[in-house]
Amino acid sequence: MAPLLALGLLGSTLAAGIFYRARDWSRRELWRILAFGGATLVASGFNLLVPSPGKEPLFGALAGFAFLFALESYSIVHSCPEEHLEDSSPHAMSQLATFALLFHSLLDGVILGVSAQLGKEEFWGVFVGMAIHKFADAMTMLALFATSFPGYFLTHLGIVFGITLATPIGALVSHVLMTGAFLSQGILSFFAGFSGGCLIYIGASSILPRLHRLRDQPCFFYFILGLVFMMGFLKISGG
Repeated sequence: MAPLLALGLLGSTLAAGIFYRARDWSRRELWRILAFGGATLVASGFNLLVPSPGKEPLFGALAGFAFLFALESYSIVHSCPEEHLEDSSPHAMSQLATFALLFHSLLDGVILGVSAQLGKEEFWGVFVGMAIHKFADAMTMLALFATSFPGYFLTHLGIVFGITLATPIGALVSHVLMTGAFLSQGILSFFAGFSGGCLIYIGASSILPRLHRLRDQPCFFYFILGLVFMMGFLKISGG
């Protein structure tokens, strides 16, 4: 089931293509979208690490993360020399960078497959967070391709589709391995923790450098908004 549902993530890529094509997007706007998407992955990761009938422990973990996130971001930003992100055109896409994106997408599928073994709530929490983040990723990749290789929008969208397609492939591989006879509770718990840690890192690393270098308060707001959105979704989905 997880590999089939993972194909639905292609819808995020298609939606990103439609939105990206609708008008010109500034780099600041793309950062806001990425901040929101990153937060949804962080919340999904914590949800895998904090299994509980009630969601109060999860909310406490998210609140603690948000508190330290704010404290570290604003204390370091104000105390360190301000480093601006490069405002020049993004670097050209290399074969190595494309491979890294494919590997990242494949890992997303593996994580999705692991979450399906943990329960419906865990799976849908990861799926929704991943769908939002893939939308943000697709918008960013389309902007990067447009800068590196002007024109050829449909070709760029096709490449992003191909990268996203690695996710259901990863989910299929994970599903086959996770349903094997060798699977034990200890192994499943390990991979649950690994998946949660990966989601938290991916989500946080997509926006933390921005807040460490620049005083970008809107990005901080959108990140917190993403956490609040996922709190609401997980509360509703968990009953």
